[in-house]
Amino acid sequence: MKKNKKELASMETIEKLIAISRRHFTQNGYSKTSLEAIAEEVQMTRGALYHHFKNKKTLFLSVLKKVQQEVAENVEKSP
Repeated sequence: MKKNKKELASMETIEKLIAISRRHFTQNGYSKTSLEAIAEEVQMTRGALYHHFKNKKTLFLSVLKKVQQEVAENVEKSP
């Protein structure tokens, strides 16, 4: 099914949030990562971030899922 412009924009925002969050979680750890810092870097309000992710835990789990997908892809490429 073809996605409309709003859905595509939402997917792009989610991908950007995951990429930036991944760096924050990697550099600062889970407990020292703040959603405020992530939202500021993405240039959105914390409320807008909550529109896409229920809380920090769900954002972290999305980052973890992305990392696991990348690992699986690399394993599949291995001889």
